[in-house]
Amino acid sequence: LSTAREALGEMNLDIADAELAKAQPLAKLPAHQAKLDRLKQLTHYTREFRHALEESLKGLQAGQSIPISESTVVAVVEANANTLIIKVAGVTRRYPVNELPLGLAVALADMWLDQGQPSSQLVKGAFVVAHKKASVDNIAKARGWWEEAAARGLTLVNDLMPVIEDRYDNLADDLK
Repeated sequence: LSTAREALGEMNLDIADAELAKAQPLAKLPAHQAKLDRLKQLTHYTREFRHALEESLKGLQAGQSIPISESTVVAVVEANANTLIIKVAGVTRRYPVNELPLGLAVALADMWLDQGQPSSQLVKGAFVVAHKKASVDNIAKARGWWEEAAARGLTLVNDLMPVIEDRYDNLADDLK
């Protein structure tokens, strides 16, 4: 499970899936199975986020402005399936799609996600929770999105919420 979680944090979704498949027969205890199930769900919703991000990138045009926060707007210089080049505060920056800053990735996915659906909050939160560079503040924001989704009727979020605190080292010790 640790290897799957690391792969997910690096957005290597296919590797995460393969590692989760390897872990399936090893989950002997109910607590281990629950962690495995949550990590599978997190991977699934992170994949949905990735799809939203890819769809958003397809629609970007050079010169298009993207609001990242109340005080930050970036301008698209060039976008394709692998790379995004933007200008922010007069500086041109080039990002491989797998290395987009969290705020930029979320802003891009927001352009494609249906903000009226609580599942959009679930998907955004999954990406942030999964991401290896997510800070404590980022995780708090993701938790807030999940709580909002649950309040809007998407109760499956409540089953996923413990994945934020799940740890996978020393699981074998539980079997002793």
